[in-house]
Amino acid sequence: MTSHRVPTALLIVISAALASCGDPAGPTVQNDLVFQRANGTIITFPPTTYVWCGAWEEGEVPAPSVHVFVGSAQSGWKLTGVRADIALNQPIPFPNTFIWDAPERADLFIHDPPNELSTQSGDSSGSVTFTKLDCSTGGEVEFTINAVVGSEFGDLPPVSVSGAFSGRVGARPF
Repeated sequence: MTSHRVPTALLIVISAALASCGDPAGPTVQNDLVFQRANGTIITFPPTTYVWCGAWEEGEVPAPSVHVFVGSAQSGWKLTGVRADIALNQPIPFPNTFIWDAPERADLFIHDPPNELSTQSGDSSGSVTFTKLDCSTGGEVEFTINAVVGSEFGDLPPVSVSGAFSGRVGARPF
């Protein structure tokens, strides 16, 4: 049985932490991702961007992972990938269902109120492909994605996401 944790709380914690410490990836970010709702509207997120490497979930799930967070507590997205499961230039397919404390491959979570979406949803499809993954400070993380991300609420529509992202690794923001 898959256990989903409530990610909204995570976004609030991340947003508060980002406001108090850490340096955003800043001008070293190239974010060409397009998030589109089922009704055709494009979703925009606050530009605050962080890229870091560390545990999947600090203090709870130690799996070495790469993290990209864009947005705020009000709206944003986070891509997390288990480093041992990432092979450069090899697509990681969605959906990707796993038990919360035994993560596998990669997960994209989108907070687009009132919707919350995750590639763990059975309604998700597509893939993400990492083309660069250097977890040293200042190293580059780069990926492309073409996916449909299903809602965690079941009765809300999916969001499509496509494009490319590149950013430099900084310190863990919280």
